[in-house]
Amino acid sequence: ANEDKIKAVEDAIGVFSKNAEKKRTEAVEAAIARETMQTRRVQAELESVTVSWRRDQSELVEAKQHIDNLKVNSKSELKSHLLAAEEAAARARESFELQLAESLKRQKDQLEEVKSKEKQEMESKFEDEKDAAIKETQKNANKEMEEALGALEAE
Repeated sequence: ANEDKIKAVEDAIGVFSKNAEKKRTEAVEAAIARETMQTRRVQAELESVTVSWRRDQSELVEAKQHIDNLKVNSKSELKSHLLAAEEAAARARESFELQLAESLKRQKDQLEEVKSKEKQEMESKFEDEKDAAIKETQKNANKEMEEALGALEAE
């Protein structure tokens, strides 16, 4: 009889463990889905910044072509125009790099925050479920022990 009770307790622990593992797996899958969505948002923002940068580059190419097409009488005037175009290109490149770096940092921070929050939630949930399973198992074991002692005393 005691072996049956021990087996029943072990079976209950097994069921609780399977349920906890299933819930943990579901939580991990949900976290992966959220991370995938966040990654897609980062990719979309990167594509947007890249399109903007390409447009800026096209405008710079047009400006350079315009300068090339101008008939400038003096070499100093031509040099001045080229220098201005190069400076504009350098400023545009710096601006793009700064925007990209800020965007990537912001997205990285958001991803890290989501990962951290998910991990904490999963650990907390797992611990709560584990504690609940242990308490339930202990409660059932104590109850069975009391019943067994009562049966022994009755004999």
